Amino acid sequence: MRLLLHGGDTMLGRAVQLTFPHQAVGEEVLTDSTTAWNYLLLAMHSLRCKGTLVPMNMDELQAIRQQNRDGSYLWGEFFHRLVILPPPDVRILNLETAVTEKIDNADIPHKGINYHFHAMNIPLAFKSFSAAVFAPVGSHTLPSPYVISLANNHVLDFGRQAFENETLEAIRRLPGDAHIVGAGLSFDQAARAAQIRLAHNNRAVSVIAVTTECAGTPYDWNATAKRSGMICLPAILSAHSVDRAMNQITEILRMNGLLPPRHPEEDFVVLSVHWGPNWAYRYRDDLDYQRYRQQLAHRIVHELGVELIYGHSSHHIRGLEIFEGKLIIYGAGDLVNDYEGFENPGDEAYNKLGALFLVDLYPATGNLQTLRLVPTVMDRLQLKQVTSDTLTMHWCPQHQCMKPIVNPISGLRDAVNKLSSMDVGCHGEAVELRMVENDDAVPDATILRYP
Repeated sequence: MRLLLHGGDTMLGRAVQLTFPHQAVGEEVLTDSTTAWNYLLLAMHSLRCKGTLVPMNMDELQAIRQQNRDGSYLWGEFFHRLVILPPPDVRILNLETAVTEKIDNADIPHKGINYHFHAMNIPLAFKSFSAAVFAPVGSHTLPSPYVISLANNHVLDFGRQAFENETLEAIRRLPGDAHIVGAGLSFDQAARAAQIRLAHNNRAVSVIAVTTECAGTPYDWNATAKRSGMICLPAILSAHSVDRAMNQITEILRMNGLLPPRHPEEDFVVLSVHWGPNWAYRYRDDLDYQRYRQQLAHRIVHELGVELIYGHSSHHIRGLEIFEGKLIIYGAGDLVNDYEGFENPGDEAYNKLGALFLVDLYPATGNLQTLRLVPTVMDRLQLKQVTSDTLTMHWCPQHQCMKPIVNPISGLRDAVNKLSSMDVGCHGEAVELRMVENDDAVPDATILRYP
């Protein structure tokens, strides 16, 4: 079975939102550290003149918005040029942005950072995304089904009222074979697994999605029998919180008929979990807290029989582990964001590349067979593949110019392998990625692979 995980976080707010056709009134002045409009200027590599950002070329912006009527600017030619042999059975993506029309409801939470994507842009953004077949030109291949998780710390950024009345309606308009998981009008809806029946056999992939307080999700975003929201686990900071989280995940699996023992020919279970800080080990206590996340992951695999843990929240790729044959991803990094134009102190210590995760599981056991990472980079708010380890140009906010990243793919390999060693420690088997050119599954590219 082959799964394609689209990085960890797809963040369509602020500058990305401003490159799409539909805008709410006041969209450009939504502010956290600066306005959304300034994020756009920074991400488009606008130079400063005497401390002031050079104005945006409005003709260029209109041209970009026109291209994004089907998401063609955002995704570029990436998904249509990328060949995966054979194509994935299922694609999974974590959408980390509120999807609404209104941005002025009274119940908007005061979080500091609120990501917004206009509801009318959703079918546009995913039109070309959903049509990707990952096959050579001329092949008669149908697009794969895809699952979008809404269980994270930004989906309710513009209030529960807009979530109930606008978000849930908007995501029903997603094109292609789309499945939503992780949020709903009630606990039962939020806990319901997305089940994808595989075309080539009688197996199914069941995806459940949860978030956590330690990823910045307010606990009152929890869905109940009478309240909309998502499944929010406690902050994973102690043995007690691990027990509480296990109880909640066990209940979700029970509701979906996915508790072990499951027959080997029944569903594969994937857990999407939004957990942990944005930056690994920026603060010393993350080492202790990572051990509790690891304890939780091990128990989910050992006691609940989950085949794959798809973790995200960190804005960079962090550790990868094999436990009892199963893959645990502690942080899949960002796929789409608007961060390329600015850098906070300390950010320079982290690798800037993202990746697609191509995960092959043995059908009989669900154990990991092969893991491949296809490196990506954002360039002027467009997703691009890093195809070679020779040289990649990247915008340097500090110096306001394009600068080379020498050996970008081997640099990503080294960064992820280091974090895998730190995240796993002496309690499991860290994944050791190696660089491969012209892999049989991803030809004409340089990727990272295990084994």
